[in-house]
Amino acid sequence: MPVSHLLSAIFDPLAISTGLGIAVCCCFRDSRKILNLCGLWLLFIVIMLAWRFGLGACSSRYWAILTIPGILFGIVFCYLNFWGRRISAILVGILCICCLIQDLHFNRNSRYILNAAKAIAADAKHYPRTIIWEDGNSAASRLGYYSGIPTLSDHFSSAFLERNLQGVRGLYDVVYLVFTVSREENPQSILPLKELRAELLFEQFHDNREKKKLYIYRVPVEPALSMRHDIEPFSLNGNFETLRPQAKTERIFPLGWRDTGVGTISGSCQPVASTISKGNALAIQSVLMLTLYPETRGIVKQDGFLVFSVKQAKDSQIWVWAMIYDKKVHPQRKETVLHTCVNTDALHQFQIPLNASEFAPEESVRFYWTFIAPAGLQLDDIGFCPRDIAGKSNSAQKQD
Repeated sequence: MPVSHLLSAIFDPLAISTGLGIAVCCCFRDSRKILNLCGLWLLFIVIMLAWRFGLGACSSRYWAILTIPGILFGIVFCYLNFWGRRISAILVGILCICCLIQDLHFNRNSRYILNAAKAIAADAKHYPRTIIWEDGNSAASRLGYYSGIPTLSDHFSSAFLERNLQGVRGLYDVVYLVFTVSREENPQSILPLKELRAELLFEQFHDNREKKKLYIYRVPVEPALSMRHDIEPFSLNGNFETLRPQAKTERIFPLGWRDTGVGTISGSCQPVASTISKGNALAIQSVLMLTLYPETRGIVKQDGFLVFSVKQAKDSQIWVWAMIYDKKVHPQRKETVLHTCVNTDALHQFQIPLNASEFAPEESVRFYWTFIAPAGLQLDDIGFCPRDIAGKSNSAQKQD
């Protein structure tokens, strides 16, 4: 949250004096130039706060600049006329001592992200294909930079991990789960780590207060599943075979599908001859987020898999998320079912488990595919496969 990063950037004594100084400028204004100047500084603070909150700045370093006007307003409070010179000097001295103590404060856990990245990089030498999943705590970019391993940031739940680990079978050998919990919480009670056969790789507190701790678990990924060819349609024209001109743009596009975020700058989405199967596929190229979705909704009547295939998709990021609607077609909730980075140009079929028990009988669902694919990819064969047939085919493959 931006507020927590603001409070951590301006420590308590300075924050209190800053608030009191701002109150003085607002409530006791007169013709003195110093207060007029502080009014201008107050306007600057409002502007700085506005754009930081607007951008959702998620690191304390973006808020540290507010320390400078904070010192100014603190001094204004200390030098009010009714304090007297001696008391004003004492207040300024107390504020300076507090600032000095804060500057001399040493956080012995300040390198926890670097240490975590080193631990991951050392362990990843034993596995050819690895990826880091970080639980949306703004450490993903630094972990990826220091470790040299692809890193994705998303808030993961038990259902999300089950679907994602199933989806990346054949792409990765291990996944490193990185998340932060409070000192009182037990990681085993938050995520199904035993069921995932996760092994603790690293743990360290964030700072000397030891209120939050970073954990890293190594999770093995099962081998790739056999390709499914018994694909049933979940949405209209899931193999993109039927093309027609779109009403508004007149461009040729698969019947029953729409896209957003397409432009000359962001990228393109167009039907081409498929290299995945016979007929057509969608060629997607985008440096920004491009979202593809069907016009129709489907109903999950039985346990199975949402399947789709990609090719020539190396270094692409793929999100698949679902919007669930009630009987009156009102949106009820949004769920992320897949978020991964593709590490190969070879053909890969994603098989994402869907449990009918997670959906009410009257609920319908529409799936959305979001891509960041600077080098492009091909998408084809979107559909549904029943799970019982999957079990039979997998067991037969093991016997062979």
